[in-house]
Amino acid sequence: MKTIAGTLLTGLLLAAAGASAEDSIVGRYNASFSSETINARVWSVTIVITSVEDGVVKGTGIRDDPNCRGEYPLRGKLRGNHIGLRAIKKGGPTGDCGFGFRGTVQDGALVGKYLGQRDLEFRK
Repeated sequence: MKTIAGTLLTGLLLAAAGASAEDSIVGRYNASFSSETINARVWSVTIVITSVEDGVVKGTGIRDDPNCRGEYPLRGKLRGNHIGLRAIKKGGPTGDCGFGFRGTVQDGALVGKYLGQRDLEFRK
């Protein structure tokens, strides 16, 4: 009987910790980077996580670079501290831009690859 109660308690604690981790990443994260052109400029990128339920992440990505400026609806997954997000619809002025991020949740930040190529740290 003690084993069953202990197992149930452990399961409840792990479920509560998972829900807490999911809730803790909801929010607005900002990052910036310099363009690699002659006319270098600093661009900002934002990820707004609106909900996380059963590991499914929903939110919005915001780009301010001129060729792809706009908002992108995002969907993704959270597994442990690993997170992946991508736009579910192309955007930008010509409708051919995307948004993607894959990385980890570290000390209140999202750290990883933006668009699969640029290392960025998004902070609340």
